[in-house]
Amino acid sequence: MKIPEPAGPHEDTLICPRCGERLVLRVAKKGANAGKNFYGCSNYPKCRYIQNID
Repeated sequence: MKIPEPAGPHEDTLICPRCGERLVLRVAKKGANAGKNFYGCSNYPKCRYIQNID
């Protein structure tokens, strides 16, 4: 499994479409997707937006 590199200062930062905060790289710890990477809102738990990585 390839882990995507975090965005550097020269790359575009992903923004949450719901609240406007940054999306951060996270790893699912439970459930059917355990061990898979996804982007989650840095405003969690107020905003629970996630973006799957294909």
